[in-house]
Amino acid sequence: MANTHSPLFRFWREFSENRLAVVALLIVLALMVLALFAPYIVPQNPYDLETLSLMDARRAPGFIGSGGYVHFLGTDPQGRDLLSAIFYGLRISIMIGIAAGCIALVLGTSVGIFAAYVGGKIENFLMRIVDLQLSFPAILLALVLVALLGQGKFQLIAALVAAQYAYFARTAYGAAKGERKKDYVEAALATPLSGFQVAFKHLLPNCMPPLIVVATVQIASAISLEATLSFLGLGLPVTEPSLGMLISNGFPYMMSGRYWISVYPGVALIILIVAINIVGDQIRDQFNPRLRK
Repeated sequence: MANTHSPLFRFWREFSENRLAVVALLIVLALMVLALFAPYIVPQNPYDLETLSLMDARRAPGFIGSGGYVHFLGTDPQGRDLLSAIFYGLRISIMIGIAAGCIALVLGTSVGIFAAYVGGKIENFLMRIVDLQLSFPAILLALVLVALLGQGKFQLIAALVAAQYAYFARTAYGAAKGERKKDYVEAALATPLSGFQVAFKHLLPNCMPPLIVVATVQIASAISLEATLSFLGLGLPVTEPSLGMLISNGFPYMMSGRYWISVYPGVALIILIVAINIVGDQIRDQFNPRLRK
């Protein structure tokens, strides 16, 4: 039987009271499953250029292509099955968003916790760098870094991490700064524990709630940034169509009536980002003591 007094059970009970958040969570999980098993679900591998035919390019939804199957959402200018490309694009977007968000979480949290624990000149130096970075829009930093690093998954993830870690650093610093003055930290410092153990075994667990909230927001932001960069031609190579690139590919054909090339990938991207944000808003409300019942 489930432990009804466990924090996880109480958290889920409160979370499930918001039906919209539950629906959003189910949508996110469903999209993740579809993206993960895309090779076994969709009829075409959009990365395999040998299977593409220009005779199938820019076909309307419902068209039966040269492969003998129905293109339910039509095809793009390269002859890719749009449904297949969207599922693979979701795979890229989710993978990059989670990878960039997790790495930025670890890096930013380490910087913020370390600065709050050490204090003094090191604290001022680190946080002034963070504040300086926060003064620039994330999209501007990502554009500059991607232009310098070049195209590719690892380069894109590195650019997104560099553009986003400061949000985690500022959040971790603010939470750790308040915890640093509490009695349990002073008691831990009086023991033979090392500074590393005190900072990351005592301070860090009490700073996690706001960091979890920021993580959900930044994952959605990373997905949005990746799509923006791909739309501008600075994201992934053309052989790996992401949602942003699919939208960009169909943009020149919007006025000719071939709306599906851009609209359907855009709808998939909006659904994913909105669903993640709804889940993040609910988590934020549950961790906010002023909003708790």
